[in-house]
Amino acid sequence: ITSWTDTKIECVVPDYYDGRENVYLFKSGVNDYRYDGTTYWRTLPSGIVKLLGRATAQDYGRIWCEGDFTLTFYDDKGKVTGTSQYSSTFEEYLSTSSPTNVIFKVTGRSFQSAFSYSSNTNDRVECNGTVSADGKTLETVTVTRSINGNIIKRISFANVPVSSYNRYSDSFNWTFAVNSNATAYITDLYAATYSNNGKLQNDTKLKNGKKVEFRLQCKYK
Repeated sequence: ITSWTDTKIECVVPDYYDGRENVYLFKSGVNDYRYDGTTYWRTLPSGIVKLLGRATAQDYGRIWCEGDFTLTFYDDKGKVTGTSQYSSTFEEYLSTSSPTNVIFKVTGRSFQSAFSYSSNTNDRVECNGTVSADGKTLETVTVTRSINGNIIKRISFANVPVSSYNRYSDSFNWTFAVNSNATAYITDLYAATYSNNGKLQNDTKLKNGKKVEFRLQCKYK
């Protein structure tokens, strides 16, 4: 707010204003809801970067892409036995039924997350990402899932623009997405299947990217 009188309030519209015609003011500590069910912020955020720095834990997350892929098959000696082309979606969730297993750290504009699905398995997910200084771009993000040290899924994006952000009670959620012609935004995509004896059976690589999305929801105090 730049000035305030009994008859007029002047304020600066936030960078992430969603294009609606009306801006609403609420008393401090009061939430309200739009007709579509999304919440107004008690206090308007000055930017995603500041919110990221306030994060104390990770609630939920997902990396997702849609595209055309090449599947390659191997024999026990690692020799290629065939290939096939197909269209599908790839995703990995950054959430677990045991939140205490999640390690979440924020350093400046960078964030890291890692967890194992169960303390009795070697199934591990790791995420590393960086947000631009103005919070409007996901500069880089890589999510890797491994079992017994073998990478079974790895997805990397770069320069993906923010598409939405929301607040839910004591957590916030932001989404970066591209909904068409997304090949240039996918810097790496790899998935693999191994046999019980650790031999590579097949792997998947990107041929053409159509859509990408990265979402992260964090707790804060």
